[in-house]
This record gives sequence, C-alpha cells and structure tokens, in this order.
Amino acid sequence: MAGEEKVAIELFHGRTSPDEHLDTWGRQGPVFIVSYVHVTYLCDIKLGIPEPAGDGDLHFVSDLVYYDGIYYGDWSVFPVDLLKRDRELAGRVQAYVASKAARP
Repeated sequence: MAGEEKVAIELFHGRTSPDEHLDTWGRQGPVFIVSYVHVTYLCDIKLGIPEPAGDGDLHFVSDLVYYDGIYYGDWSVFPVDLLKRDRELAGRVQAYVASKAARP
C-alpha cells in the first residue's frame, strides 16, 4: 500500500547452536523492513512482509529466534527512518526468505 508506514526488525547476538556459550555479542543478523511485528507466546514472530512475499514468520527454538542457520538471542524493532542515519544497519537490510526461517 503506497504511503504505508514501515518498521524494521534487526536480529543480533547470533550463534550457530542454541547451547553455544558466547563471550562476545555474537553475530549481527539481518534487518528486515516490514509493515508490522507481532509476537505470539514466544512461539513465532509474525512479520508483515511487503508483497509479493506476503506475511512471514520467524520461529523460536528454545528462547532464541532462528533464521538462516543462526540462532539469535536479541531482536529490536525500530522506525525505518533510522536506516537513513545508520549505515551499518542499512547495510544489513535484506529480503526475508521463508525457507531460511524454517525450523531446523
């Protein structure tokens, strides 16, 4: 929808296994631009993905969010305008791919 407000969701504090102990902040993850973010009982994070992809889900494994082989301990939702001021975040924007979000 033209003129629709967007937000971004950033995944970070990633590790390759749910039981991996991190001495640092771990891996930085992707940033997705979405219409909304909705969390359901720490089971799924529903994402309002722009067409043609349609809605997407990120899934929890234990208490971590899984995407593309990485388990993320943290996520942040922020106004999409922040990407104009933060080059590091803007450089991590990518399209959501449903097959990368499938539970392992």
